Amino acid sequence: MASQENYHERLNSQSQDEIIRALVDLDFHFEHVPDKTKIQDDLHKLIDSDNEEIKRKIINIFKYRSLFIVDKETEWSDLLKLTKSESKDVKEDAIEAIGDVIPYVERIDGKWDNFYQLILDIDTRDSAFRALRKLRPDFKQLLEIPNIWNNLWEIMHKSASEKDKNLRFSVSELIGLLFRYIPDKEQAWKDLLKLSRDADSFVRQMAPQALGWSYKDLPIELKKAALDDIFQLIQMKDWETRWAATIAVGDVFQIKLKLMI
Repeated sequence: MASQENYHERLNSQSQDEIIRALVDLDFHFEHVPDKTKIQDDLHKLIDSDNEEIKRKIINIFKYRSLFIVDKETEWSDLLKLTKSESKDVKEDAIEAIGDVIPYVERIDGKWDNFYQLILDIDTRDSAFRALRKLRPDFKQLLEIPNIWNNLWEIMHKSASEKDKNLRFSVSELIGLLFRYIPDKEQAWKDLLKLSRDADSFVRQMAPQALGWSYKDLPIELKKAALDDIFQLIQMKDWETRWAATIAVGDVFQIKLKLMI
């Protein structure tokens, strides 16, 4: 493993190739670096580099080593700055990394406005949705933020009809993951049914599975009709929907079996 000073010298090298190699090494050994503050200062200066690969390597360190980053506020502001990059790859990497970093910030409600702007922007929404799904163990943190689920649900509902198939795929998965928190569960179920008949085969595979995940959190009065909906999907002509709906039925009856035991 390289020494502290060795990393510092390499990160301040005139050779961009050497900086990239140092960042790759650092990604593997960051937790063992004695003076992490000094190295983080070097990373902070490098985010203004013109080299796209350097920026993506730094994002990777934030993404996988956030637990060991000393100054979480600077890390957060650096990531936000990178979400405004002109490079599509850098921007998407930075947005998705936010989902890995948020669990380590002290006050998620204080950071939510920044993240919410990325969800509002149609150009960054898909990446923001992918970041949001990483928060599954920490969704309860979001409950402390006023009106968050009403606001999120409004955007998710709208996104189910967007032209971008990747966004429709992401919102299918996200509705399933967040279903218990969604205020209008009946409409969320209808959106997933609509997405189960989507023109894109990948969306058709995701949406029925999300129905299976969501079933347990439906109000009791909707469950019989909802089960009929899933059985109807099994009779669809395309194999993607039939396959995913079969998995959904398995999820539903696994839940029922657990309740009986």
